[in-house]
Amino acid sequence: MKINLQGDTNLISEGLELLSEDYGFELSDDGIFLKAIHDRDISISISDEKAEIHYNDKSDFFRMFSFFLQKKEGFFEKKEKKNFDTCGAMIDLSHGALLKTGTIKSILRKMSLMGLNMLMMYFEESYTVPEYPYFGYMRGRYTKEELRDIDRYASILGIEVIPAIQTIGHLSNTLRWESFGNIKDTDDCLLVGKKETYSFIEACIKNISECFTSDRIHIGFDETMSLGSGEYRRIHGYRNRIDIFLEHLEKVSDTCKSIGKTPLIWSDMFFRLRGSASGYALDNKEIPADVAQRIPENVELVEANYSMTDTKKLEERLKAHTDTGRKTWFAGAVHDWHGFCVNYSHTFAASDAALAAAKNLGLREVFLTTWGDDSPERDYMCTLLGYQFYAEHMYNKKATPKDAAERFSVCCKCPAELILNIAKIDSPMREYKLEENSDEIILDCGGKSMSNPSKYLMWQDVPAGLFDTELSKLDYPAHFSECMKKIGSVVTHGEYEVTQKFYVSLCDTLRAKCSLAEDIMTAYANKDKKALHQICNTSVVPLLALIRETWKANRTLWFARHKSYGWEVLERRYGTLLLRLETLLYCLNEFINGSIDKIEELEEKRLPVVSGDEPVYFNDWLLTSTAWGR
Repeated sequence: MKINLQGDTNLISEGLELLSEDYGFELSDDGIFLKAIHDRDISISISDEKAEIHYNDKSDFFRMFSFFLQKKEGFFEKKEKKNFDTCGAMIDLSHGALLKTGTIKSILRKMSLMGLNMLMMYFEESYTVPEYPYFGYMRGRYTKEELRDIDRYASILGIEVIPAIQTIGHLSNTLRWESFGNIKDTDDCLLVGKKETYSFIEACIKNISECFTSDRIHIGFDETMSLGSGEYRRIHGYRNRIDIFLEHLEKVSDTCKSIGKTPLIWSDMFFRLRGSASGYALDNKEIPADVAQRIPENVELVEANYSMTDTKKLEERLKAHTDTGRKTWFAGAVHDWHGFCVNYSHTFAASDAALAAAKNLGLREVFLTTWGDDSPERDYMCTLLGYQFYAEHMYNKKATPKDAAERFSVCCKCPAELILNIAKIDSPMREYKLEENSDEIILDCGGKSMSNPSKYLMWQDVPAGLFDTELSKLDYPAHFSECMKKIGSVVTHGEYEVTQKFYVSLCDTLRAKCSLAEDIMTAYANKDKKALHQICNTSVVPLLALIRETWKANRTLWFARHKSYGWEVLERRYGTLLLRLETLLYCLNEFINGSIDKIEELEEKRLPVVSGDEPVYFNDWLLTSTAWGR
């Protein structure tokens, strides 16, 4: 498609060039007439011969342009209004999966058509601080050139990139090294109050700030429950943790101020330090006035809340922040950290309630987070349907999953059906479907809001299956077969083809593995050596081949999206699974031949992980694969 772009084009022509290849258009004098008008409106009108887009910011134009791509011909008009000044997404780039710069640019292009205008890049130790060579060592840290390139690219598309780092906790992978021993309080926390600690923090803030043009920086401060309990206590004795926390915050915020940066912090510790140290202390509804007064004036608070679905309670929680007089952000989540799949049932429900609360209270900054707990196994591109849901909320008073699904197919060039069919793998007691005569995706949220059977059924040991009792809760072979069929039936092109191939292979492996576990236990209980011999040849050997195919499909997917660092973590899981099956073959043959009179793991009665009839949630590879723990 050729487009004759006229009008106020200075801000948007370079961005259109970046989008042209993906979305099949070129700028040409003999194309469809498109006039761009830079004013305060956000609107588009289309007729057969021409189109006109009014925009305030770059992100507004690119969102309206996506409607142009969607409609192309006929008559169409649309006018929108922003509910937020900032709306975007945070990518976790620290938990074993660092996206390639090319992948991040692909996401930025999709974000621009959605109308999102902020990308937060979360680092713990995955950026370069030359003064500290062990910082991010062998973890694929980004170079300054890579980050500056991303920042420039995003700016062309109207997207602000905000760095998010840690300046007190979540630094266990840094503090493990001997060279950081002098600034270590506990395994996870820095030794606050020490001169060398602030030299390190200043170096971190200075180096990361050199890479981004944004005047905002997220400095962390979350989940620091062990603060002051290690070396700090040995030196200073016991002190109230809120005093330690606030004194440190003042020093770090001063560092940000000195270089013209506005610091954001996660707010959970203001509640944790008053309530449960192990939970998020959601029952606390206020930040005490004496504490609020001590929060530095340049600090902005980020309420991270991923699970609450009660809008009124969320409003109370947010009001506790706004009452401090500090600017307040809301951070929700796409539930992508549970294993192979995104939980969209909970993502939609929690996001809808939270964004309604943010609108009701007049918050102007919101974003979604994505996380990589236990090393991410999901394809990151599956999270973008959640991005789209946030974008629809940004420009509409209300938004539905169906709105997001329809727009996703335009902005990401992938049917939302594929993403929801993948989500179904881990939601066997839910339905994700588009209903023709309805305004919504129907989400049957029966059963638990969280389950992730693909995670533990994939990685559990076969002879010592800790999750074998889960197999009786559902016909999992049939479930995974149906998922494989549905995922494989979606017509998919481009960068989602590798997604589809991997998940089809994963389902095939899960189907075979669940069948094997049940068949082996039955045959062994009956001491049916003939059946066991047949299982070896017709089930175990084919399963080994299927796992190798899934490993290869996963490897292809990984290297399409990520830097190589971190793949060794997932590859170790495949290697463990393959070698354990080889040992199972050996033990079965020894038992069949009479060389041994029993297989000890198969003798032991299987016990349930938890009571109840619904699929469980468990997200720890090591404790899934062995009862020995760490």
